[in-house]
Amino acid sequence: MVYQYHFSIGSRVIPKTPLSTLLAGSIALAMVAFANTARADDLDWQWDANKAPASYCLGSYQPLAHTNSNADQAPKSPYIYTDSDSSQFENGITTLQGNVIMQQGDQRLSSELVSIDTNTDMISVQDNVEYRRPGFLATADNGKFGTDLNQANLQQVELVQFESELRATAANVTINSDDSMVLDEGTFSFCPPGDNSWHIASSQIDILPEQGVGEARNAVLHLGPVPIFYLPWVSFPIDEQRRSGFLYPQVSTTSNNGLYIATPYYLNLAPNSDAVVTPHWREHSGSYVTTQGRFLGSNGLHQSNALISIEDKQSSSNSWYADYTYAGTINDNDRLRAEIQLARASDFAPFNNFDYSSDHADNHKVSSHMAFNYKLGSDYIDNIQLGFKQHQQLSASAPTYNLLPYVNFSGQGGTGDNYHWLYNLSYDNFQRVSHNDLSDMQKINGQRVHFTPSAQYQWQSDYAYATPKLSLPMSFYQLTDTPSGLARSQNRSLYQLELDSGLLFERPTQGGGQQTLEPRLYWTYTPYRQQDSLPVFDTSTISKPLYQANRFTGPDRIGDTNRITLGVSSRVITTTGQQKAQLSLSQIHYLSDRQVQLSSSTATATETSSPFYGQMDYQINDKLSSSLSIDWNDRSNQLDALSANLRYHATSNKIIAANYTETSGSKQSQTSIIWPLAPQWTLFAQHKIDITNSTTLEQITGVEFANCCYKVRLVNRDWLVSQAAGQEHGVFLELELKGLGDSDTRLFGTGDAEIEEFMKNITGYNERFK
Repeated sequence: MVYQYHFSIGSRVIPKTPLSTLLAGSIALAMVAFANTARADDLDWQWDANKAPASYCLGSYQPLAHTNSNADQAPKSPYIYTDSDSSQFENGITTLQGNVIMQQGDQRLSSELVSIDTNTDMISVQDNVEYRRPGFLATADNGKFGTDLNQANLQQVELVQFESELRATAANVTINSDDSMVLDEGTFSFCPPGDNSWHIASSQIDILPEQGVGEARNAVLHLGPVPIFYLPWVSFPIDEQRRSGFLYPQVSTTSNNGLYIATPYYLNLAPNSDAVVTPHWREHSGSYVTTQGRFLGSNGLHQSNALISIEDKQSSSNSWYADYTYAGTINDNDRLRAEIQLARASDFAPFNNFDYSSDHADNHKVSSHMAFNYKLGSDYIDNIQLGFKQHQQLSASAPTYNLLPYVNFSGQGGTGDNYHWLYNLSYDNFQRVSHNDLSDMQKINGQRVHFTPSAQYQWQSDYAYATPKLSLPMSFYQLTDTPSGLARSQNRSLYQLELDSGLLFERPTQGGGQQTLEPRLYWTYTPYRQQDSLPVFDTSTISKPLYQANRFTGPDRIGDTNRITLGVSSRVITTTGQQKAQLSLSQIHYLSDRQVQLSSSTATATETSSPFYGQMDYQINDKLSSSLSIDWNDRSNQLDALSANLRYHATSNKIIAANYTETSGSKQSQTSIIWPLAPQWTLFAQHKIDITNSTTLEQITGVEFANCCYKVRLVNRDWLVSQAAGQEHGVFLELELKGLGDSDTRLFGTGDAEIEEFMKNITGYNERFK
């Protein structure tokens, strides 16, 4: 078994950007028990055992509401009011002793001994020093203040900023009039008082409230009492503002990539634009730079991503990838909207050599798409869409059709409340280069115009409805690269008849709710037209065409049919209007054979009926729900497909889910659980097996500890990579440090498995963090 070690840290960005994972071996587990002896209530931290059960942190800062000795005193009053057990004045120096309290506006200073020197305008404090102002509290052994209390120098200090929950200690602290501070030989953490499970020690820490950041020099991260990471300089957030600066680096080592280091830099370009530039270095792959940019304009959001390789150890040439997306309106016209996705790559090296991923790329190609929609809102033309799709093939596989361009028109209208008409008109220009793996019919390129006008009559009463509909689909093709003997200009037109009807019966239930019985009959007829000479550009077969006329997606095939779908459903509604249960059953009855197929080599379908399709949803109680889906073939008395689900959901942190699926050649079951073992301990588990082959597909067991300071997860996973590669095993350790952001990055394991990818398959895992 080959282990993989991962180490990274992170920071909040916009306003919170993931990345704050830190751990080294078993040190993180020791953090659970490590704490110092400081009293939490010394810094206004209060524990609350009555918080919601799902709360990880059972405490919060509750700043002391001190009594204002002069209620009419303004927050920035220049006057200082004092109180003490005794006082004396000599040579311009006033000495206050015993339970001394000094208050100026919303600032409050208390100590056992205070000397006010009017000669130097300085105030000296000693013993049990406590200084408060809105959102801030500091305790110290001794120190000096200016007479306005806005500037100070304190020794042996512990302080807290309540809003950010930043807590720090220092040998010496300088407080300036602009609320900025300099801490010498200090530490900081976002853990509550009394908990030093993690902290960062530094020779100098600057707290800059106006910039919303803190900066530490010669910083050393400590997990518990153990120092594990050094940075010559580090910046950390103390509010939710965005700002430019280095984010915490990512450092890992794996059996596949060796040592990996990334140092992201965040650019706060403007209130509506930002970017992240990240240099990466992989021991086995080389070095590269990635960028991410965003710009929020008045009409929509612009985004871009790019990768540029600097040194690719697996290729002799440099590689790159870039994409751009936009979604929004154009020229402040709410009716005209655009969706633009442009992507391009030099080759597959960014994805293969650097593990880069993009929503616009798959294993064979990089795709670009532009679509412009104009909403007219008139009866005759409701919507117009113009679009382009282009695919950059990066593998030797058969290329995908480009659409250069496609245009769609749609409209609808009616007469009175019952008569309605609608239409769809589309133009598509399909183009792709020839390929050796393509047959003669697959090599065809061409243009297609498809027009479908429809008219329907809607009748409805309190207990029944009926909707007859007539459609006239027409298609026109102008083809190129056709096989010998195949006409380049072709057309096809026919008609489709539909009748959708149903009844509604209702009766009261014993509990005061309502139960319905809803039988439904759907009939459709389409005559046969020979279509084998037409290409298949974008059409596929629909497995369950229960209540639709065409059994194909896309207009390249209009299936001949004469069929009836019989269905019945029943619902149970509670007195509060919630659905308690729903049961439905349907079956298709074919009155004729189906000759039209995607390929001329496919035999005519002669079945007289479909399987029975059953669906049940039942809410057993507020916490327990179930569902069952069955496809039963009555001709062979066999089960075609089955899916059964049972879910217990008590709270966001108490979920048990069981699932069983069966098809003609496969049986699988999956069980998962999220369950609190104690207020701050949570168990995760999942077991997924292939019953047919008696094989474990995946088995996960994990435990999480979460408190006011951090979250740590230990996960054991066994999974089947493939039948050829066999099973793999991994142990994953993950840590999230409060105040440094969130993370779902593994710390060690095997292979290329990502913890955020496999843990999301546990029902409810991601939802509980939202």
